[in-house]
Amino acid sequence: MSKTLLGKELLHADETWMRVNGENYRIHTVCTELLSYYAHHKKRGSEAIDSFWILNKYLWKLVTAHWGGY
Repeated sequence: MSKTLLGKELLHADETWMRVNGENYRIHTVCTELLSYYAHHKKRGSEAIDSFWILNKYLWKLVTAHWGGY
């Protein structure tokens, strides 16, 4: 799926938090109009984004909520 997403000219990225066993985690989403990639991580920043290795290789247009981490 990551190769498919990397080939798209437009992606949307977002994140939100959720509780897992009493701890805060982040759910990160990268999607198109037809595909959604979800991943969870304890952190919100570049460590989390780099661990999914989609956004750190993406070269096209990215729609976000203007969070600086993207």
